[in-house]
Amino acid sequence: MNLFSQSVISSLDSRKRAVSRSLETLCTLPSISGLFKRFRSWAIVGGAVRDLLLVRDIHHSHFMFDFPDVDIAVDKAIPKGYFDKLLGDVHVATNSFGGIKLRSPNLGVIDIWAWESRSGFESTLLKERLPYVDFGMNSVAFVWPQREILIHERWITDVKALVVEKLDTPKVQFLIVRGCALAAKLEKIAKRKIPLGPRVSEDFRDIIDRDDAEWHSSIRYLKSKVVSGRWDSYAAVYFAKVATKLRPHCANRLAQEGLIAACRSASSRVLVSKILAEAATSDSSGFRPLREEWQQLLSAPTSELPHDSESNVGLML
Repeated sequence: MNLFSQSVISSLDSRKRAVSRSLETLCTLPSISGLFKRFRSWAIVGGAVRDLLLVRDIHHSHFMFDFPDVDIAVDKAIPKGYFDKLLGDVHVATNSFGGIKLRSPNLGVIDIWAWESRSGFESTLLKERLPYVDFGMNSVAFVWPQREILIHERWITDVKALVVEKLDTPKVQFLIVRGCALAAKLEKIAKRKIPLGPRVSEDFRDIIDRDDAEWHSSIRYLKSKVVSGRWDSYAAVYFAKVATKLRPHCANRLAQEGLIAACRSASSRVLVSKILAEAATSDSSGFRPLREEWQQLLSAPTSELPHDSESNVGLML
């Protein structure tokens, strides 16, 4: 086990207590508690809890602004129009995965999921929901008002291995792209390389080889997240690096899809240099278009290449 994983696992109990205190502060804010007052229990799920457990310092005072979005599960069905009536300044829509997406100038973006419970919300989360989210790294939750951190065993396993691997879950849309964004985010937290697991890598090879509508829609989804600023541009860099490592011939297709161009307004000169260096070490002629694209981007005026922020990449699970 690597040093980062050892540090997390050995101090997990104290980390859980610190995260619980931090999230209690969030859950008692009137703007948050008022949203979910009709529900017996609700939980912050996945990325926000995961990242707080992994980082060394928790700054809960700016929690809602540290993540582009936060995922919350509630314990029963949500009446139609409930949030429209509750908050006048909130834009309510359906997100890409069937949940509710709230956009508020005061709260930011919140994705909400109705996970109805018959045997107690905590038990339902641990036995019926967390084992079937997308990745093991995302199988954690904070339950309110029980004030309990729930951690599925696969989270422990994947933290020890420092790998992004999928769970035994039904097919999740854009899983490959989201896996790359998750790994890119974790690399910034752990400050070391985070690989995709064998099963995710196999899915990645398959989608590249098929070159069908799923490949093209995945690229569009990734570009939209990067261009909108919802994801750090390193997610696209990570995707390109893994894709060309698994299948060197797809470098030209990445250039044709405009993935690199999509990073033009977000990518920092340092990141461009890194991917260019990676491509330069390959003997494959398939890297030539990728090198040319990145070389053009690298030679652009500095004013056109604002540096990446160190903001978190918020991921739904």
